[in-house]
Amino acid sequence: MSKYTSRRPVRGSRMKHDRSNETVPSQAFVSESDAASMEFFVHNVAKKGYDAIIPTINSVEKAIVMAEIFKHAKREVKIYDYSLTDYIAKQHTSFYTELQNYLKSGKLLKIILQNDEKPNSSTHKLLAEYAENSEQVQIKVADNEIKKNMAIVMKRDVNFIVNDQAAYRFELAERHNQQQEIDAIYSFNDKDFSEKLNDAFDFGFKQNPKLG
Repeated sequence: MSKYTSRRPVRGSRMKHDRSNETVPSQAFVSESDAASMEFFVHNVAKKGYDAIIPTINSVEKAIVMAEIFKHAKREVKIYDYSLTDYIAKQHTSFYTELQNYLKSGKLLKIILQNDEKPNSSTHKLLAEYAENSEQVQIKVADNEIKKNMAIVMKRDVNFIVNDQAAYRFELAERHNQQQEIDAIYSFNDKDFSEKLNDAFDFGFKQNPKLG
């Protein structure tokens, strides 16, 4: 049985690169060569600033996309997510490498977490240390009102990362476990939707004074 599944078509009208005829690994297995192919593709999409809206179907690609979003940010990255575990960092080395590079550059990182747990993870420890010692990393925990408002604004429960260069990754949060196929999209040049994500994040961040 093949370990590949057909690529779902790129969504959106502003397509400069169509992956609909490509094959990519399923969520169940991603080999090193498959991951290298993903990294090559995402790197080039990010570098050239394509405005295609591209679906993501596995967590390895998620880690690679997030790494490129950090890499191409000029001043700021914002994250709305569940918690700061090491799950994504373990999917591909580029994520943690680019996160560290981003923090070393002195650029701003704002995070709203949907859960106030403090996992024993390298990601949480790294970001918590920065947050404790400077305003470069700012972490807040969403209260129920913020989570409710975010769901209303975005029409459903979501998590996302967005930078100041119109790049984002946006994922529906209604998954029951990490093995299910991911329902998410990303783009490195979608100003309209990036602005919507930024506005939703900024409202939640301003309204919620609690630091994580």
